[in-house]
Amino acid sequence: MGLLDNQKLKIQQEYTKIWDVVQKLYDLSGNNWDEVGQFLGHHDFDTKLQLYRVDSHLKINLVNFDFEPIRNLINTLSMMWLEQDDEELKNLRFKLYSYYWNSFDLDIFEPLKNIGFNNDNPLQKTIPKISKAPKPITPLNGSSIIPTQKRDQAVKDSIGCGQPSVQQLEPNIENLNTEIMRLKGVVMDKTKNIEKLQERIAELEVKEMQFHSSRNAINNDEINLINNDLIFVAALVKMLSNEKRAYTQSKILEMIEDANNGITGLSKSRTEKVMAVANKLYKPLIKNKMK
Repeated sequence: MGLLDNQKLKIQQEYTKIWDVVQKLYDLSGNNWDEVGQFLGHHDFDTKLQLYRVDSHLKINLVNFDFEPIRNLINTLSMMWLEQDDEELKNLRFKLYSYYWNSFDLDIFEPLKNIGFNNDNPLQKTIPKISKAPKPITPLNGSSIIPTQKRDQAVKDSIGCGQPSVQQLEPNIENLNTEIMRLKGVVMDKTKNIEKLQERIAELEVKEMQFHSSRNAINNDEINLINNDLIFVAALVKMLSNEKRAYTQSKILEMIEDANNGITGLSKSRTEKVMAVANKLYKPLIKNKMK
């Protein structure tokens, strides 16, 4: 017995190769490739059936938000109304070699049921039917009581409720748009948190500078000069940015870096952190002055 025979059997029982489905549709169409492509495109096989990919380690992976493999299949087959391109078909089959659909999804997919498509997989596990709920129990007083607990348990047992499965809900454009909006919101929240953390890091780094500068200070007045220096820097940059040949703060810091290349503490990334704290001290003073 091979080391991964059980996994291989699981794949054969629960999944069907994309090309096997395509080949059966080709036979049903009367050997017409472009009709197969039209059928797949018309019924949105690229979005309405969950796609799976088996990797080189025989792991079954969900393929989410990547519709290109099936869309490429649809477009290529749809263009074969002029002549059959055997080389193109061979390349297409090779590209889809590791892609699968869930066999049960195929069995219940309405467009396939309507054309009498038979997956015909002898290894496929039999899907248990849901047993009917037990008949109501009629007590002596004539009222009808349904044994809810037993009924629910019977239904759960019959469909294998609680068993792990990789099957997901059928995707549609509405669900995809909702997921995209949710992810965008997550990214925005993360971006805001990053900006807050960067500001906090800048404050701590300046405090570190102040600590090292104040270790040898003689008195508190000398320590307070550090904040005054920062306010002076902020005011100076503000004044320069208001000149006729005005530069933005970013441009000024960039020019400082270029003019003092190699001098520690004057890189743009460093001066931006200093300016973040300087502006925080300077802006409230300006607001108070304007009141």
